[in-house]
Amino acid sequence: MPTQHSFFKAITILAALTYIQIATSCPTVTTEAITNVAKINIISGGNIREFVPHILKNHQTYASHRNYDYRYFNHSVFADYLGHLRPHWLKVLALENQLNQNLQDGSWLIWLDDDVLINDFKQTESIFSRYIHTYSTPENCLLVTADCDEHTLLNTGVLMFRVSECARDIVEQWWSLRPKKSNCHHDEQAKLIDFFYHNTKPSIRVVPQRDNDFNMNTFMAKDTSRDCFARKDDYVTQPAGASESEKNSVIPKKAELIFNHYLLSSYKHDYQTDTQNLNFSLAFMQSDYIDSDYIDNATVGSIIISLFLAGTTTFYIIVFY
Repeated sequence: MPTQHSFFKAITILAALTYIQIATSCPTVTTEAITNVAKINIISGGNIREFVPHILKNHQTYASHRNYDYRYFNHSVFADYLGHLRPHWLKVLALENQLNQNLQDGSWLIWLDDDVLINDFKQTESIFSRYIHTYSTPENCLLVTADCDEHTLLNTGVLMFRVSECARDIVEQWWSLRPKKSNCHHDEQAKLIDFFYHNTKPSIRVVPQRDNDFNMNTFMAKDTSRDCFARKDDYVTQPAGASESEKNSVIPKKAELIFNHYLLSSYKHDYQTDTQNLNFSLAFMQSDYIDSDYIDNATVGSIIISLFLAGTTTFYIIVFY
């Protein structure tokens, strides 16, 4: 006996097939040009764990949306150099690698841990650009957020480097502080904190995780009372302190919700002057994603409402059990 799910999908596809013209191109969203924004490059890396493909999809979608370059470094690339070191040290080698490539001085190189999710698709200016404009000065070349732990100065989940000799010097000295024996879970973070305290130059600036409508690298938690904890629609978040199984559960769901909402807004934008193709595309998008375990009721509702209200003469029959 057909399920409600399969019936709903069949009805949606049938509605889509009432249109003659088929939209074959993928949706794109163009953002308004921002003046005086230096080029931004984003990198990430780590071991390919169960949740990482969802992170990659999130990062790549965001980079494409913002027209940023993006690269992911697999742990195996630097395995010989890392040796006994914990995987967290990969970020230092990846940063060193990119800072010594052909990136233009004055541009920005941003590191994201491979459990960091981005939900920054609506604002004209990206959250990274806004942080850079607000907090960077000629004296500093690294912006890094604070940490929820009041005894921990900073968190290395998100690092924003201005490409410069200053940045190359920080990364070189950071790598030189690597331990002979790596036992501490976040020893790479501890070593950057040591460098911060012993560095006489104001090259590193610790920025807040939340400042009015700004937020960066907030921590996913059930409690949202503290500014460092993630709230709905925060721009850049991570499940700090979560176990591997918790990340495998939470990240795919949240990543897919972000992507579904982005996809919906993309189609609306792409076909805002072409009602027929908009409805056709929305219907097929719904048929593609109706089987997803991650799509939420708000997204489904938005799509159905769009199908009904976009002004076509097509007659839709939606049956709910």
